[in-house]
Amino acid sequence: HPIFTTMAWTLTPRNDGGLLDVHRSEFLVDGHRCTETLVQWKGGESSPLKELSFELFPDRGVERLLALYRFKPCWTAPKVLQKLSELPQETSFVLAQLDGRILVLCPLATQSHGGGSVCSLRGSARGLDDFELVMLSSGGPTRPLLLALELPRVRLGRAAQLAAERCALQLGDDGCLRRRKQLPAVFRRWGWCSWDAHG
Repeated sequence: HPIFTTMAWTLTPRNDGGLLDVHRSEFLVDGHRCTETLVQWKGGESSPLKELSFELFPDRGVERLLALYRFKPCWTAPKVLQKLSELPQETSFVLAQLDGRILVLCPLATQSHGGGSVCSLRGSARGLDDFELVMLSSGGPTRPLLLALELPRVRLGRAAQLAAERCALQLGDDGCLRRRKQLPAVFRRWGWCSWDAHG
């Protein structure tokens, strides 16, 4: 069953085993209709930490995309790609152009008393435009795994900001947004070398 459908794009899991649930809604940005799709894990018994992956395939490719992936424990790096199947391991954010609109993919991390999960994306060995949603989970109740947004052709910085806001809203923690944080005075004088040395 498709989990994300637009006028020109459909994303379908190959092997979800009935473990994924999908909720779709719409909201307005500057008078334009936007689509939000939340993919959820249906939950399971608490268990030792394990990795699950769900292969996803779109019915067509994107024009181009920007992926942010973890290349060191505390650092992410950008990578410009042509296919979703080229996504690096531990991709944590994707901006893609698709028929005059912007597609944003945000894997999520959650924690609860019954268990938690950390999700990421990676390309599929199958090639084409397939990619995988990877979940490192300790079992427990239903939780969100992936937020997918379809936005009008807005500035990419605006798309990233909207994605952060919608993720915080879905996770029930808008306190993590930059506008709600105070930057300590000492950090205003730091340059790149200081950030890199203390990262």
